[in-house]
Amino acid sequence: MPSMPDPSHIVAQLTLQLTSFLGTSTASIWVWLIIGYAAMVAVLATYAASISLSSRNAQQRAQTYRVLKHILGKTTGLIGIALRLHETGLI
Repeated sequence: MPSMPDPSHIVAQLTLQLTSFLGTSTASIWVWLIIGYAAMVAVLATYAASISLSSRNAQQRAQTYRVLKHILGKTTGLIGIALRLHETGLI
C-alpha cells in the first residue's frame, strides 16, 4: 500500500511554487490571504443563496437575501479600497 504524502510537504511545495512564480516570499503571503478570503466569501455567498432559493418561509428568504447583500457589498467595498491603496502605492 503506498504511503500518503506529508501534508506539510505539500503545503511547502505549493508555497515554493507560488514564491518562485511571484518572486518574493511576502507576495505569497498576500496571495494566500486573498485566496482564503475569496474562498470564505464564495462559501458564505453560496450558502446564503442556496438557503434563500430553497426556503419556503418568506421571512427567512428576506433575511438570507439581506445577508447575501451584506456579504457581496462589503466584499466589493474592500476590493475597491484595496485597489485605491494599490494605485496610490501604499500596498
